[in-house]
Amino acid sequence: HADCPCRPVPCPRKCGRTVRHRDVEAHLRDACDLRPGPPLPCRHGCGEVFRGKRRSAVERERRGHEEGWCPLRTLRCPVPGCRRTYLAKDSYAHRMAAHVRKRGVTDFYVPGKYVYTVPEGVRRVKVVIVGAGGGSGHIRGVGTGGSGGGGAYIEAVVGTRPGDNLLVMVGSGGSAGKYGPRSGRDQDGNDGNSCGSFSRTGEAQGGYPAGGNGRSSNIFSAAGGGGGCSVLLQGETEETILVAGGGGGAGT
Repeated sequence: HADCPCRPVPCPRKCGRTVRHRDVEAHLRDACDLRPGPPLPCRHGCGEVFRGKRRSAVERERRGHEEGWCPLRTLRCPVPGCRRTYLAKDSYAHRMAAHVRKRGVTDFYVPGKYVYTVPEGVRRVKVVIVGAGGGSGHIRGVGTGGSGGGGAYIEAVVGTRPGDNLLVMVGSGGSAGKYGPRSGRDQDGNDGNSCGSFSRTGEAQGGYPAGGNGRSSNIFSAAGGGGGCSVLLQGETEETILVAGGGGGAGT
C-alpha cells in the first residue's frame, strides 16, 4: 500500500539505488554514492586534500592521486635484480645513485653553471640536453590557463680530448603568470574602475638564461615567462656546441 514503510523507493539523489522507504534517511546519510562528504586528505600524508559534492568522485580522485601521483607513495625499482623500494619523490635520486652513475653518467639538473672534465681515455661524449619549460598562464576566478611549453630535447655525440673542460649551463623554468596590479588612478588622476582598466604591467620572469618575460596589463589574465635555454660550451674560448631552447610561456 502507498503508506507502507517497507515499499521500495528510488534514491532522491538519483544514485541508482532503490531502498525501503523507512531507510531513505539512513541511505542518504551513510550509503548514497552521491552524498556529500568531508574533505578527504591523502592517506600517504603529502598534504593534498580532496573536496567535492559527490563523495564517490572525491574518493576516486584521492585514490588516483595516491596510486599514481603522490610523491610519498612507495615504488619498487624496475631495474632487473634490484629489489629496492623507495618513495616516488626519491625515484630519480635512486636511479642515479644505484644504477646510472655506476655506468659513468653524470647529470646536471639544478639551474646554474657546471664544469665537466673529460676523463682519461675518453674521446667522445654522448650528451643529452633539455631546455627548461615555460611558466603557466592563469585566468582569475577560473583557474589555470594554458601550460607552459616544454623545452627542446637534443642528443649528440661530441668529440673530445682527455682533460677537456665542458661548460654546462642548465636553464631554469619560466615563472607563472602575474596579473597587472591596479594602480588606483590613471595619469590624469581618474580612479580606476572595477574592470581594472588603469593598471600597471604584471611581469612573469623568464628563466635563466635568455628566457623572455611574460606580461599582463590587466588584473584578469596573466601569461607565463619563457623557459631558459640549456647550453654546452667547449674549450677556453667557450665555443658554443649545443643549445636546447627553452619552452614558451603559456598564454591564457
